[in-house]
Amino acid sequence: MKRLGIYVIYDAEGTVDPYIERVLKEIKSYLAHLIVVCNFPKIKKGTGYLEKYADKIVCRDNRGYDAGAYKDMLMPLFASGVLEGYEELLLANDTFYGPLYPFYEMFCRMEQETCDFWGVTRHPGNTEGMADFSHIQSYFLVFKKRLLHSRDFYDFWNQLKYPEDHLEAICFFELDLNRYLKRKMYIGKSYMDWVDPQFQAERGNNPYGMHALELIRDMKIPVMKRKALSFDNKGFLNALQAFGYIGRNLDYNVSLIENHIRRIHHYAVGEASFDYEELEAFYETHERVFLYGNGIWGKNLDAYFQYKGWKLAGHFVTYPKENENCLKFSETELSAADGIIIAVGTSSVIKEIRHTVLQKCRKEQVLSPKIRD
Repeated sequence: MKRLGIYVIYDAEGTVDPYIERVLKEIKSYLAHLIVVCNFPKIKKGTGYLEKYADKIVCRDNRGYDAGAYKDMLMPLFASGVLEGYEELLLANDTFYGPLYPFYEMFCRMEQETCDFWGVTRHPGNTEGMADFSHIQSYFLVFKKRLLHSRDFYDFWNQLKYPEDHLEAICFFELDLNRYLKRKMYIGKSYMDWVDPQFQAERGNNPYGMHALELIRDMKIPVMKRKALSFDNKGFLNALQAFGYIGRNLDYNVSLIENHIRRIHHYAVGEASFDYEELEAFYETHERVFLYGNGIWGKNLDAYFQYKGWKLAGHFVTYPKENENCLKFSETELSAADGIIIAVGTSSVIKEIRHTVLQKCRKEQVLSPKIRD
C-alpha cells in the first residue's frame, strides 16, 4: 500500500517535543513518503526528531491552522498529478500521544473495511448547533483511493476557506468535510466503531475527552488526545486514570507526555494552565492548601490532588450555594502558612478573585493559573 502522509505541528515556542518523534517513527512505517509541516516560521529546538523520518519538512505561518497547512501541501500535488501515484493519504496532527499500541492492527483492520475514509474516533454529535451530527474526528484521517483520486476530493480543498480562528478550523475542516463527503455519498468509518460497535459516547460529549480510560484500556485505541488532560476537560479524572493505566500496563514511556505537558503549561501555551512543577512546589511549602472555586476547574484540581495523594483543606467560594460543601472566603480564618490556589480558567475571573484574596493574604500565599497574553 503506497501512502502519503502529511503531519502538522504547532508550537508557540517553535519546539518539537520527543513525543512527536515517537509518533513519526510509528506512522512512517505505514507511509511511502512523509511531509511534516510546522505551523511556525522556524524550528528552534528538536529538528532532529523530524529529520529521521520526514522526507520533507516545511515551516510556514499558522495561516488556516491544520486545514490551511493541508491545503497548502495538497494543492500543488493536485496540480502536478503526484497524488495519483498514491493509493491512500494520511492527514494527522500533533494533538495526540502514541502509539500506546502498535498501529498495525488499526491499519490492517481499516484496510479491509468498506469505506472511503476513516479515522480513529467518532464524535456522537451535539444536541444542537453546527456539530449536531455524528462525524469522524479529524486529528487522524486516512483517505482511500476512490476518494483520493476523485474530483470531489480536489473540489473540497480547492474551495476550502482558510479558517481564522479555532472555531472556524473545526467548522470549515472537520465538520464541513464530513458533511460534504456524506452528501457526495462517500462512506466514513472510525476504528472505534469497529472495535466496539455498541460503544456510543453521550451526545455532546467528546469520546476521547470523557472516556479516555475506556478507549485505551478496553478498546485498545492506540492514541491519547492531549486535550483530555486539560483542567477544563469534564472527563479530566477519567483521563488521569487512563494516564495511570498507560504507565502501569503499556509499553509507552509516559515521561514523554509528562515532559510535554510540563513544558507547555510552564509557558501557558493555549488555554489557562498551571505549571505542574510550580503547583507541586506551592503545595509542599504551605501547611494547608485551599482551592478558590468549585466549578470544573475546582473539581478537576480536586481530582488531581486525589491522584497525587495530596491533602486538600477545602474549597473557597465567594457566596456558597445551599447544600454546596464549600467555605465562604470572607468568613474563614487563615494563617500566614496557608496557601490558596485560584481554581478558575477565565482571565477576568482570575483577576477578580486574586484581588479579593490579596486583601487578606500575601501574594506568596496565592497561586493563579497562567494566562497567555
